[in-house]
Amino acid sequence: MRKGLPIGAVSLLLCVSLFFLPKGPRIRLPQIPVDAGKAALGATIPVAVVVANEGDRSLQVSLSSVSCTCMTPAWKERIIKPGGQEALEVSVKVSREAGVKENYLNLRTNDPKHTDVNVPIRIEAVPIARIKEGSFQFDRIDVADLPQSRKIVLTKGDLTNVAPADLLTIESPSQFFAVEVVERNNDEVRLKGTLTQGTALGTYAGFVELKFPLAYSHSLSIPFYAKLAGDFSVSPGSLFFSAYPGGKFSQKCTIKGAGGGALRLSDIKTTGEIADTLTVTSAESSEGVELIVDFAAPITEERKARVVDGDVWLTASSMSTSAPQAALHIPVRAVCSPTRR
Repeated sequence: MRKGLPIGAVSLLLCVSLFFLPKGPRIRLPQIPVDAGKAALGATIPVAVVVANEGDRSLQVSLSSVSCTCMTPAWKERIIKPGGQEALEVSVKVSREAGVKENYLNLRTNDPKHTDVNVPIRIEAVPIARIKEGSFQFDRIDVADLPQSRKIVLTKGDLTNVAPADLLTIESPSQFFAVEVVERNNDEVRLKGTLTQGTALGTYAGFVELKFPLAYSHSLSIPFYAKLAGDFSVSPGSLFFSAYPGGKFSQKCTIKGAGGGALRLSDIKTTGEIADTLTVTSAESSEGVELIVDFAAPITEERKARVVDGDVWLTASSMSTSAPQAALHIPVRAVCSPTRR
């Protein structure tokens, strides 16, 4: 009777055969999650995602999706040779809110065991500098009392490689608001912001942007707000549109003189991103002059809501009192949804 191989020999042959079978591509991520450490609020930084191939065939890695529009990969597909590894670079716009944020890079591979891989990228958003004291707030200031100034003291933030003295440029949100450095050292920076004479009556809001000359676009945004009063009032002081593409919308505000009576409006113009989509007319009312602002929302193919700003400027004069004419400013903001509701 013919005997077969002993059980031990069969097992040994099976193990040897399995060992020499091709493994195919095998993905390995040395760091999960990918910790990019600390970065300045609002900065744009590069993050390297290291991908290794521990298989015996080439690993194909392609971009499937990202969990946030703040992430922009610099590649679409890579091929990694057996035993090799590559650093896949992703540009990330850091949140303007302090704290640890985690977003995901979704990869597709030809590794049969890991065809879809989610790579978490973690960044701690920290302030590049802190406001120690002061603000750029001008609430209920009479235009006759201009110019007026406010001071802010900045101190070092949470990035040890950045000092307030590194401040490079300052961008003001308004042509009527001038910001200058009055003192600086490695620990503190003192800024002076001045509302100049000739500023139109009305409401202003925005951010003073401080730029720091680092390897990437580090900046600090300081809120700016001003409400200037005078012989005329505007109610409401700003206009807001909630719009959809192709729609037509209308908002009203009332302009009054301090002593009542008839008013004359002139030099009406619009500026800003939506200047060409705004139409302004006026009509007399029992309380003053009613200003009607019509907004024609443009048709776009964007897939997310978009915020756009504009301004209405005009000159008001009283026909019944000796009050001097005044320049008025009315900010306009529109939030355009991606599709019609």
